[in-house]
Amino acid sequence: YNGLCSFQKSQSVIISGESGAGKTVSAKQCLRYIGRVAGGVQGIEKSVFMANPILEGFGNAKTVRNNNSSRFGKYVEIWFNRENKMCSAQTKNYLLEKVRVARQGKNERNFHVFYQMLNDSQLRNQYGLGSPDQHYYTYTCSTAAGIDDVQDFADMRSAMQQLSFSQQESNDIFTLLA
Repeated sequence: YNGLCSFQKSQSVIISGESGAGKTVSAKQCLRYIGRVAGGVQGIEKSVFMANPILEGFGNAKTVRNNNSSRFGKYVEIWFNRENKMCSAQTKNYLLEKVRVARQGKNERNFHVFYQMLNDSQLRNQYGLGSPDQHYYTYTCSTAAGIDDVQDFADMRSAMQQLSFSQQESNDIFTLLA
């Protein structure tokens, strides 16, 4: 951020490492720091950070090496105005591990969102779903240490509301997943 302010040139932060190295946590800390020091126009800095529960629910899974492993890459572009305040942002995902939807290894989980939905009794009743251990795509490993599917789902739904997903859009997403 200081380079942006001092030199008025685009800056980059690249976070890389092997599985379990802390890339997801580091990215959150970077975004939180930039949001604090730069601030934003109309709360954009909060919106950038608020996308994380949605991205993690749909893109993270338990692997044998890491209980909250990102199965995708994330490229976040943040634009700043002349006062060096965040004014816009865009997140692009790439390399989503699509095979995980159809098959997981022993002691691995599918994407978190499936378990989150299956631990919500209202959605289970609405869509006629069973518990995670009753479904082919989720039975191999229905829990993961340190992952609270109920709270994470509440956080994701709150993020969807705060990011202006309509109730119909949310319902359509959950219908598709069910």
